[in-house]
Amino acid sequence: MGQQTSKTYVEADWSVGAATAPLAVNWRGGAVAVQITVTGTVNFDIESTSSDLNNGEAADWLVDVSANAGVTASKFFTFNAPPRFVRFKINSGGTGATIAIKLVQSDV
Repeated sequence: MGQQTSKTYVEADWSVGAATAPLAVNWRGGAVAVQITVTGTVNFDIESTSSDLNNGEAADWLVDVSANAGVTASKFFTFNAPPRFVRFKINSGGTGATIAIKLVQSDV
């Protein structure tokens, strides 16, 4: 059986130049299908880390600059090696913009 996590971030959840709160991923599971749905005008980077934030480890946030930097539209991609956490770093945004993320992962 698979696992699904979803969260919608609204303008009140972020400020330009800052990042949203980290969203945990089952890093011990299989590949993760990621669906991002954007409404309104927003520009963001999708950052991920394998750092253990739950145990106080300092995060080393990474961005795949060829695919997940400067995102402005809805997209779908896969983490073949799941990180522990993902978040959005907001570069710019307009009033009423939202970013929804859905993670779907098979248990292995």
